[in-house]
Amino acid sequence: MTLSRRQFIQIAGLLSISPLQLGTALGETVKPGFDTRDTVEALYRLLGKAATVASDQIDLQLPSVSNFGAVVPVQVSTDLPDVESITLLSPVNHTPLLASFRLTPITEAYIETRIKLAGSTRVMAVVKSRDRLYSKTRQIQVNRVGCRV
Repeated sequence: MTLSRRQFIQIAGLLSISPLQLGTALGETVKPGFDTRDTVEALYRLLGKAATVASDQIDLQLPSVSNFGAVVPVQVSTDLPDVESITLLSPVNHTPLLASFRLTPITEAYIETRIKLAGSTRVMAVVKSRDRLYSKTRQIQVNRVGCRV
């Protein structure tokens, strides 16, 4: 049996993924936070606690007004030490958990993404650092909703 170069790379790629990495790659670790409509419950299910401390060390950037809520750019960065994750939430959405990013110790604590909002709301960034949760909240006005409630 002769393998083509493409087949060899596909097989090598599949063999390099361990069962633990496969679950993470498929998003199974984030799934528990997406099955609730409550912001506090989503945070608890995802990170194991829900109490946050407001922090000025988190820089949450998003427009104050968005003409279309389906594509709202968001940037989050922080100077907090040992950042484990950055999570975005919006209480007005059908699913308040918008996104969650796990970071490694050598990763810069910065994320940039686009989110979908169901209307004017507060967007909360939650940073997990040294087993504590820190948050920053910004208000955004959405003129045309991007998802149905």
